[in-house]
This record gives sequence, structure tokens and C-alpha cells, in this order.
Amino acid sequence: MGAEESESSHAPYRRLAEELRRDIADGRLSAGERVPSIRQLAERHGIAPMTVKSALRELQDEGLVRTDPGRGTFVRDEASARAADSPSEVAQLLARMRALESRVDDLQAQVDELRG
Repeated sequence: MGAEESESSHAPYRRLAEELRRDIADGRLSAGERVPSIRQLAERHGIAPMTVKSALRELQDEGLVRTDPGRGTFVRDEASARAADSPSEVAQLLARMRALESRVDDLQAQVDELRG
């Protein structure tokens, strides 16, 4: 994993998104429940409101929350099941790494066969 990937995976908006994702998966935020406001989340986590918006946008893109302008952000129905079933970012990276290692092994075997 490169420095850019490492830094982006620890970005404040990703940490907040992961925390909210866990809250949904664990039932601390349930279907139909309002997510704390952008201002509340920004103050609680010591981050900028735009950072909170980025985290909420990520969850919205995943189908875990929906935003109703003027009303707030709410956990979608079925979101807790989706959050619990979706692999974490680390698990996704590990799976990709294993697939790449397997591919490298295959290519090495082909090279050895050609030399052979």
C-alpha cells in the first residue's frame, strides 16, 4: 500500500464514515433514525463540517443513509444488514492483495516454465 493510500484510509472523513458504518451495523443507529447533525458530528469529532459532509456522502453512496434537505440525514431501511454484510476497507484491501499475490505466483510459474 502506497503512502497516498495509507494517508487517505486514515483521512478524518473515512474514520468518521467507518464509525457511523459500525454504529449502523451494530444497531446503535437503526433504520429510520436521524443521524446526528453535521454541526454535532463536527463538534464531537473536532473536524470541519465539510469533512462530515464527505463522510455522509460516502455512506449515502453506499446506500446506508439518505439525506432529506432541511430535515437531516437518516439511516435507510435495510442499511444495518448491508453495513454488517459489507466487508471493511481493510478486508477489501487484504482480498485484493491476496489476488495480486496469486497472480504474481502464476506469472512466476510461467516465467520459470519458459526458462526451463
